[in-house]
Amino acid sequence: MSDLAGARVWAVVVTFDRPEVLDRSLEALSRQTRVPQGILVVDNGSASDTSDLLARLQRRWGQRTKPRLEVLQLEGNLGPAGGFAEGIQEALRREASAIWALDDDAVAAPGCLEHLLAAQSSTGAELVFPAIFDDTGNPADFPGWSGVLIAATAIRRAGLPRRELFWWIEDTEYLQWRLPRLHGARIERCPEAHVVHGGGPRRSPRPAWMLYYEVRNTLWYRLHVQTGVSWRRRAGRSARVLAGTLLRALLWEDRKLLKLQLIARGALDGLRGRLGRTVLPSERSEDR
Repeated sequence: MSDLAGARVWAVVVTFDRPEVLDRSLEALSRQTRVPQGILVVDNGSASDTSDLLARLQRRWGQRTKPRLEVLQLEGNLGPAGGFAEGIQEALRREASAIWALDDDAVAAPGCLEHLLAAQSSTGAELVFPAIFDDTGNPADFPGWSGVLIAATAIRRAGLPRRELFWWIEDTEYLQWRLPRLHGARIERCPEAHVVHGGGPRRSPRPAWMLYYEVRNTLWYRLHVQTGVSWRRRAGRSARVLAGTLLRALLWEDRKLLKLQLIARGALDGLRGRLGRTVLPSERSEDR
């Protein structure tokens, strides 16, 4: 992917029931100084408002050569792990030479993709991260699904994100461990490329299912994946995560008994390496 002008970039955006933020994200992608070949929105089984928005945008963009707007409609919510796995796989079928991966609340500055491609072209890196900010303008530079540009060559070596993680740490395992550490993908950071991603503090109380996956996936990652890191360090980080989540549940969360039960279940599943979509997000609005 050394040819900047000839790079076939597909933006992959995963969304679930957030049409307002998705609209802003897609508008930003359409205004890039170097537009992607296409934009593939992976809809994780959203309600009709999201489908209506995407149908309107497809009609509005219907005459454009670039960027094409396509929708991959999933029958159910596979979480960001399953959503990005499906979307990346579909983009590769469209002969993408690079994937530009974004959450639905990531808003890229107009020159973002142009800067990312220039950085990739000049360095040969297979993973190029933008500078990330929250919506108050503060740096939030955690490498995740926040506009990272991934070369297709690296994806073909390393495979797709792990669908069975469902939610939480799937980006860490893929972008910070598997691609660079196990498959040699060179990382480059591009401070000229800006993305605003989410922002503000985490909401409290948090849904019980989120606490389950946060504990389960973190313990699994620390204890079963990071084999090149010392056991003492991995165990210490695992203990801090578990203790912090328990303390949060006891001091700040509502529905304490349910959340403590799911935290304990998450810890046990993480220790055993039991993955999959084992706890489903509640359909009730207060626990989404």
